[in-house]
Amino acid sequence: MGRFKVQVDEATLLKAYRIESLEPQEWQDVDHETIDSLAGGMTSSASSYNDAASDPLGLGAIVDVTGMSMEQKAAVLISSKSFDPKAFLSAVHPDATFEELAMGIRNLRHSLDSRSEAIRVLVEENFDRFVSVKFSADGLYGEMKEGLLADSTDFASNALKSQLKLATAKADQVFLPVLENASKADKLRSTLAVFERSKFFFNLPGSLREAVEARRYDAAMRDYKKGKFLLESKPGQLLPTSLATAQSSQSSGSSAVSDSQKRIFDKVWTAVEKVMSEMRET
Repeated sequence: MGRFKVQVDEATLLKAYRIESLEPQEWQDVDHETIDSLAGGMTSSASSYNDAASDPLGLGAIVDVTGMSMEQKAAVLISSKSFDPKAFLSAVHPDATFEELAMGIRNLRHSLDSRSEAIRVLVEENFDRFVSVKFSADGLYGEMKEGLLADSTDFASNALKSQLKLATAKADQVFLPVLENASKADKLRSTLAVFERSKFFFNLPGSLREAVEARRYDAAMRDYKKGKFLLESKPGQLLPTSLATAQSSQSSGSSAVSDSQKRIFDKVWTAVEKVMSEMRET
């Protein structure tokens, strides 16, 4: 089986893998199109030369870049941004006579004149199109400056600002009640949680009466002592206290409760004492 002969262009590799050299010593991310580098200075046509190209001087020589380094290719190929006439003559026409070089200059001038003539013909044939495109672009720009991009419209942002304000107002109208209801629901859940924790105390009069009627006096006495302990030592856990009351409790070291809480506790405890009084009389 024959071997594949693969020729790899150095400039193409450097630009494809975004590296500075074929033997990088660290991670690199180089954009050769935006920096001054040999790989970036070689156009795609220049970097694609692998074997040979025609002689731009028209002397029949072959521009053979096989085996040349990237620096040598950049200096020899006329499509490279780093083209060096001296390096080109030294590599391609090292033995050319003065008469041959003079002929090459004439050939090069003729080639340039031909290309200039082709460009002139192209411009003449498409001049009307160029003018039409320029006129249309200028007209469109003028209309945009007077209308959509006028200073009075703040460069077309006024309409957008108005729409954003309307959207904000609509969002407030729709979502503020939802947020308020969510806040109320949170407060309600918090209150229910507090009453769930205080259920024993507020149900104490009823539970004591049931225990007395069932002659379970030990259970009644146990629940009575538990309720008395909660009332005397942990009144703040039975009903939520205000921030001011909580702060005053922390500063004074006591478990002070508000007047409204005290009235509720007194009402519940009066009912408890009434049940216990009836138990003692039986």
